[in-house]
Amino acid sequence: MNEYLNEVMDNLHEIPEDDRFDLIQYYEEYFLDSGKSLDQIVEEYGTPKQFALKLKISYFSEESGEAADYPAGGPKRQMRLIWMILLGLFASPVLIPLALGFILVIGGILGALAAIIIGIYVICITVLGIGLVMILAGISVLGQSVTSGLFFAGTGLFATGAAVFFAPLLLKGTKWMFYVMMNFVKWVGRRFITKRQFHSANI
Repeated sequence: MNEYLNEVMDNLHEIPEDDRFDLIQYYEEYFLDSGKSLDQIVEEYGTPKQFALKLKISYFSEESGEAADYPAGGPKRQMRLIWMILLGLFASPVLIPLALGFILVIGGILGALAAIIIGIYVICITVLGIGLVMILAGISVLGQSVTSGLFFAGTGLFATGAAVFFAPLLLKGTKWMFYVMMNFVKWVGRRFITKRQFHSANI
């Protein structure tokens, strides 16, 4: 069993060292208390690499879920979790069709999010530019026609204010979409890979 856990440990390098040791210590005590043989452990938890992958998916999923609003750890950590789940799906021939569908869904969502973010920046910059032009136009014609000057300046201020007001809301909505996507990713990991068949070490 020690050799099995040592190999699991060697495949947990993405997890911080302290948490890694706590995980291994927890399962060492659990296996000893349960009286499971090595064959039973392999049958229930898989090979050391498979078990390590499940532990990493569980660890990063739970860590990401600690934030109150949105996933923590930044895009790099979230992409790592997606990659781990993909590896877990492709590891089983039965789940390969699901893995391909998972790639299409996540790729589509990420593409849509990228398009939305780019669109938000383009729209905001365009509206701000129009607003500034309108303000300058209003100031320039103010001496010739007070009504026209106030109209142009007012329209420009409205456009500028709208861009400043709505941009954060749109970005917040985009973050929410990413949050929903990551919840779906974690559900796939729990449902088809970890299956919650092993005890949580509560790290």
